[in-house]
Amino acid sequence: MLKIKVNLDSVSYNKLLLDMEAFGIVKKDKSVNKNKFMNLLFKNYYLTYEEEQKKVTDKFKKVLNSYNINNNNILNDLNSELISGELSSYQTSSITFVLNSDNDFLFESLYPTLINISDSAYFRNLILSYLKHPQYIRETIIFKDLVDSINLAINENKMIKIQLNNATLDIKPFCITSSKEELYSYLLGLHNNHVMSINIAKIAKLVISKTLFKFSDQENELLKLNYEKGVQFPFDNICEARITLTDMGVKQFNKRYLHRPIPTKIEGNTYYFSCSFAQLYFYFIAFANSIVDVSPTPLAKKFLSSYKQAFINLKNSLNSKKEGN
Repeated sequence: MLKIKVNLDSVSYNKLLLDMEAFGIVKKDKSVNKNKFMNLLFKNYYLTYEEEQKKVTDKFKKVLNSYNINNNNILNDLNSELISGELSSYQTSSITFVLNSDNDFLFESLYPTLINISDSAYFRNLILSYLKHPQYIRETIIFKDLVDSINLAINENKMIKIQLNNATLDIKPFCITSSKEELYSYLLGLHNNHVMSINIAKIAKLVISKTLFKFSDQENELLKLNYEKGVQFPFDNICEARITLTDMGVKQFNKRYLHRPIPTKIEGNTYYFSCSFAQLYFYFIAFANSIVDVSPTPLAKKFLSSYKQAFINLKNSLNSKKEGN
């Protein structure tokens, strides 16, 4: 089996490692599994990469032919420069991996078409091309087989059975979509009439069922609403909320964009929302003393309970430190 060593700039190398961690491609000891990741990347992305390369090469050929230039070395250099750009200027890091038997055979079949380019250069260009995509797209590339199966089930209106780390669920799949921040991709669907949103990297196994299904008009509207409001915070019922902030809280709201709920109305320091209860809680829990008033009452009580528990924990911790001194 072919062993490959690819030299990369530190930014690209670290970005690859972060993808491995974010997508759960790790060993039993929780260290990143470079071998598994690179084999998935090659298998799932090489066709797209080849297509992208062909489009670019055809454009370069057209220009070069207009000057009566026919040179594959020039084409390869132009393609490499276009993909790598400034990122490959300082190749201070490297990643080494071994192709599995299937990918070894696949790469051997491609080899005759790789004119005047080394194994290492080919994989470096493939990696850099992959990294140009946003994170949620990169995730769908690594889990291409899973995504293809889900989309097939959606197109055929078939239920799926998925296995997570601690549960097995029967799902009516609605769509695969990303969070508003375009960080991760999620399977949105129904399980026992409840809306479920599951990061595709968390799905360990999937089987397409023979059972057909059809969403009711009410289910369709609910799932579309989840899709629009933010798929990472699924809900069965909309939470109508009103939150009043201090002036410092307003500044904090304007700066903290990650998972920020979109207000339906703003009156001074008071914000009105129509979205997921969970989204409101997880976003505003960090505001602490910047919150003046909260409605509905269950949301206010949820904040209060969390703050009380934090107070108790910190007080106990400080008392323990005093006793230790």
